[in-house]
Amino acid sequence: MFQCATSKPEPFFIAQKFCNRSWERFQLYSFHIRTLLLTRDLVKQASQTTTLACFGAIMDYEQRNLTIAFPSLRQLAFDVKGDRMLKILPDLLSEKLQILDISFFSYHDRSQQVKFFPSLDQLLEFPSILGAKCPNITELVVRNMPDEFPKQARLLKGLMLATPKVKALHLLPPWSSSGLYPGVFTTSSAVHVGLEALSVVFCDNSSEAIAQLRAQPRASFPCLRSLCIRSLGRTAVVTALSACAMSPLQNLRVEIGEYSYSHRPYNRGSFDMKNDVDGSFQSRLLEVTTAICSLSSIHLDELSLEVHHPRLGATARISKLSNVVSFGDNMKPLLQHFHHISKFCLTLHFRATFAEGLLLDIRDEDFSLVPRA
Repeated sequence: MFQCATSKPEPFFIAQKFCNRSWERFQLYSFHIRTLLLTRDLVKQASQTTTLACFGAIMDYEQRNLTIAFPSLRQLAFDVKGDRMLKILPDLLSEKLQILDISFFSYHDRSQQVKFFPSLDQLLEFPSILGAKCPNITELVVRNMPDEFPKQARLLKGLMLATPKVKALHLLPPWSSSGLYPGVFTTSSAVHVGLEALSVVFCDNSSEAIAQLRAQPRASFPCLRSLCIRSLGRTAVVTALSACAMSPLQNLRVEIGEYSYSHRPYNRGSFDMKNDVDGSFQSRLLEVTTAICSLSSIHLDELSLEVHHPRLGATARISKLSNVVSFGDNMKPLLQHFHHISKFCLTLHFRATFAEGLLLDIRDEDFSLVPRA
């Protein structure tokens, strides 16, 4: 999908196969294109074969004639599925590009019944190409990445080193992945000294992942104003909040636990039942609110806290399960500390197994804790 920079930006699609004689007409549009979105979700809106064939023809013509297909591109969203797409990507990069949203997906060859992922050698070459062609990237989004930590670490470090001007960093692996490289906080804080917005997803709460997180040197983000962290366990949240202890945060969103476990593969070794169920719902909530209260920024404007009840297996048990979750006891220290909050959102997800046995106690005096929110 292409989007032009006009008074009324409207997306338009190429519905027919692109050919060489269409180049001059295409350039009349491409000069005004500021946003290019070529992701799996958008490709599904049209014929996938037609869309990729047409786009491939555009890029082939560009390479043969040493010209630039999208000279004014500011934002690019691109799914890398295999080496072919990875070879196309550098031709879309330019000095004017400011926002890069990229996903490294494997693809399935039905004829051979085999899944392919971009080769490691080509993946590791991409960050240097990105740094040379796009020195002005200010927002970097990585939605998928290699599962193996050594490959992932080298790729993420390379991408961060290639984009020192980034002010917004979003590392968003899906819940079905094996996790996120634990050193992202340390690496980003060292490279992105002016980082203002950070979003991360940690979907690995195994004992090994927790130990690696705790072993990382403490990071700091002196300019960070917005933090969004989603984590299966509490350790990643506490680590992230510790890194932001001295940050001038204005917007904080924390989510602990996974809303839907139906899509999670349990054969990857990244899900540890014991780590997930230790402690009660109260202790999980209390530990998070205590960590948030340790932040030095008292001018937090927006706070969103979402906590999911620990998942229970067939034989797992939680001892000392409290029947009442008190809003006042858990939220009073938090809201008194951040008394300038103008928007506060609290979401508690109780598992169906215990929904009838748990009560949320909110009293009239509790509403006085949030006079402005």
